Amino acid sequence: MVKSRRTQRRHAPITTRIFFSSIGFLIAGSVAFVLLSGCDASQAPTRSHGEGEFDHVRFVDTLRARGYNVKIGDPVSQPFLSVQGIQLKLTGKGIPATELQSFNYDSVRTAQADARKLESGDSYQTMKIQWRAPPHFYAKDRVIVLYVGDNANVEALLADLLGPSIAER
Repeated sequence: MVKSRRTQRRHAPITTRIFFSSIGFLIAGSVAFVLLSGCDASQAPTRSHGEGEFDHVRFVDTLRARGYNVKIGDPVSQPFLSVQGIQLKLTGKGIPATELQSFNYDSVRTAQADARKLESGDSYQTMKIQWRAPPHFYAKDRVIVLYVGDNANVEALLADLLGPSIAER
C-alpha cells in the first residue's frame, strides 16, 4: 500500500516532531529572555537586605532584629529634605509608642548633602516650624531619621544604630 504525502507528513517520526517542537520552545524562550531582560537597563541593581550601605530597609530590619516592633506608616515629607520619607511607629523593650520619620536616599552623596544642610542649620532652623518636642536628626549612609521627642532611651537607641545626632534644636 502506498501512503500519500499527507499521511506521511502526519505520521512523521516522533523524534522529528520532538526536535522541531523543542526548537520552537528554545526560540520562544530566547526571545522572551531578551525582551524581559532589556526592560529597563537604567535601573540600578537591586541590593539585598543587610548588605552594603545602611538604608531604610536595613534600619527597620535592625530594629526588628533587636526585638522592637516597627509598624510602617504613611509617606511623609519635610520641606527641608530632598526626598520623601516614611513614618514608622516604634514600640517595645520599654520604649513608649514613638513616631520616627525615615528618609531613604538613592545615594550616600545625596544623603550627605541633606545632612550637611541639617548640621549647619541652614535648612530647618530658618523655617517657622512648630515642633511638638525637640527634633533630633540622625544620619548613616543612605538614611536620615527624624525623631521629635525627648525620650532618652529612644535617643540612645538611635545613636547606637545611626551614630550621634547630627542636628538638634
